[in-house]
Amino acid sequence: MEAYIAEYLEYLRTKKHRSANTLAAYKQDLLRFALFLQNSGICRLDKITETSCSLFLLALEGEGKSPASVQRKLTALRSFFDFLIRRGYMKEDPTELLPSIHLAERECIPLSAEDQKKLLAQPDRASWKGKRDYALLLLLACAGLQPSELVSLRLPDLFLKNGLLTARSESRERNIRLMPETVAALEDYLSLRRAEAAEVFVSRSGEAMSRQAVWKLVRGYGERAGRPGLNPQQLRKQ
Repeated sequence: MEAYIAEYLEYLRTKKHRSANTLAAYKQDLLRFALFLQNSGICRLDKITETSCSLFLLALEGEGKSPASVQRKLTALRSFFDFLIRRGYMKEDPTELLPSIHLAERECIPLSAEDQKKLLAQPDRASWKGKRDYALLLLLACAGLQPSELVSLRLPDLFLKNGLLTARSESRERNIRLMPETVAALEDYLSLRRAEAAEVFVSRSGEAMSRQAVWKLVRGYGERAGRPGLNPQQLRKQ
């Protein structure tokens, strides 16, 4: 199973240009599934059934995993099996008839114009980190990027002279026109960016930022702006 997972991850890296964070998440989820199969005595692809997949998801729920976490793993499995089928390794997707996990909607109070102004005033734009964070917040609040799109954003996806960028997620690709202020903020940040990673937004160590880091960053600036508990979705729902 590990060999198929490695081949799939290489496909995502070279053909789909997925970010390092996405690859790490898929690897973790799929290796967890492989371990579950091994412990269940299943070592061949043609022995993976709808029942074994369902039992894996039930085991995750029994461990207290959130519905969102279980759904992400189901999505990873479906993508993996689709790859195996297209490569001729499997004939049918054992997750095809499994229902998606129901995710209860949470109340999401959007950010007012005044609150947005306070939030964008928080980063110290005299520092490298502040320049990065300001550009990041503008992309969330004004360009409407999702956290997954943000951390997957690569340098070749930026067309700043034309005021455009290409945002990618697992399910879609879209071109977004940027406000002049956002273009200027990105140029300001990139002029000081020093990293080998292809991703636009990196940590101090030069590694690509994770979705968790983006959420933590937004929460931190939200608290300083008087909006504790702020999340990226609220920035996008104006």
